[in-house]
Amino acid sequence: MVLTLLAAAGCGGSSTRPRPPVGLGAVRAVVVRQILTDVERGSPANALVQDVDLRPTSVIVNVVDPTTRRLRSWGLGPGGRIATRGKGEIGDRFGVPFSQIDPDLPERLARAVLRRTHAPVSELEQVTAVISPVAPRLTWAVTLEYALRPHHSWIADADGRHLRENR
Repeated sequence: MVLTLLAAAGCGGSSTRPRPPVGLGAVRAVVVRQILTDVERGSPANALVQDVDLRPTSVIVNVVDPTTRRLRSWGLGPGGRIATRGKGEIGDRFGVPFSQIDPDLPERLARAVLRRTHAPVSELEQVTAVISPVAPRLTWAVTLEYALRPHHSWIADADGRHLRENR
């Protein structure tokens, strides 16, 4: 399913000759929703999300099983499908439940930053869920290509409010 969504988002291509990214790719809400659904389905019950890194052509989602403290990393595997990239390491028990991540926010925040900076979509580098081990508290970060923009880093609250430049 994710393969089809990424191809529709302009990130398709064969494994030997990838097409350049077109549009928001894996940052699109429909793609994020499917990625989170697939990762949650393949994760232990009550797994906590520690990292979400969305780029137009790649994805990394790290989850931890709070009972065993085992980490599992997910990303795009062969054929563009979500696959486990690694598991078994012992990690900390922090994170947020999948239900606290709004799959519409990455696209909405990316579009808002692109609009405010007058940057083309091709300058979007990544949208990241930043999850602090202290609270655990979720914030979002949107990053544009550094060399091209003086105002390349933006942050927002978990619900997308208070989008501001990260100075």
